[in-house]
Amino acid sequence: MDLREFLGGYARRGMLRHKVSVFMSKFPLLLLPNSGEAPFPLGDDVASVDRTRQIMARQWPNMAVPVLGLPGLGIGVHRNGGAPIGVQIVGRAFHEDMALAAGEVIEARSQIRTPIDPSTDVG
Repeated sequence: MDLREFLGGYARRGMLRHKVSVFMSKFPLLLLPNSGEAPFPLGDDVASVDRTRQIMARQWPNMAVPVLGLPGLGIGVHRNGGAPIGVQIVGRAFHEDMALAAGEVIEARSQIRTPIDPSTDVG
């Protein structure tokens, strides 16, 4: 990537941030999926280059939010075969308090009550 491409990408990011800001002036919180795919088996993300690309494409909510500089909070709300299925709350820039308050409400009503052991196979 050269400087021209970088500046083009940075300008696009600014335009997208502006559009999201205008949208979020009416809707101050967004509720998104954590992923466009249910939890995949441990190691599936390194099974092949094609599978890695596929998984990354489905992780757009986890990638777009931090690139745009917005506060995001992922919360497990259900278990599917031992793996959490969750939602992501996205707040307006500099309004982390609203995202955390909404997350507290959702978490209080969630069925997930135990920590998840990351060494267990969820697939």
